[in-house]
This record gives sequence, C-alpha cells and structure tokens, in this order.
Amino acid sequence: AGVSPGATRWGLYRDGEKPNVFVELYVVPTWEEHLRQRADRLTGADQRFEDEADALSDPPPPISHLIAVNLPGAPEEGHGKVAT
Repeated sequence: AGVSPGATRWGLYRDGEKPNVFVELYVVPTWEEHLRQRADRLTGADQRFEDEADALSDPPPPISHLIAVNLPGAPEEGHGKVAT
C-alpha cells in the first residue's frame, strides 16, 4: 500500500458505517500503466507486504478496477483501482 510509482493520486479511506473497513484508492494515467506496475514494478518486498496485509483480512480484500468515463467538459481523472 502507499503511493504507487506512476500514480497521480492516492488515498486511504475508512468506511463511515463500518469503522474496521478501509478503502485504498490510487489513480494511474492509463490501464497500460496499471498493467506495467503489476508486471514490472512489484518487487519481492512489495509482494511480501501485500501478502502480509492480505493475511490480516478475513476474508481476503476484494479488488475492483474502475475505468474512468470521460464526460464532455469534465476534467480527465485517469484510471483507478479500489481495494476494499
């Protein structure tokens, strides 16, 4: 967790109704950048940290990939991933 290389935005949020539920969000400019991060930039230490964090969650946290919709006149946000 934490700021991912290439991310344009990162945040950690607590669910207002379930205080033991956290949501991590990070935004990268393109889907290709996200794939590159997972394939090329995940170090052995990164994988161990993710595995240790996942082990603290029962059941394992769901992961969602959200693709931005470009609306006329709206600023572009990029693509995002939400892990809850």
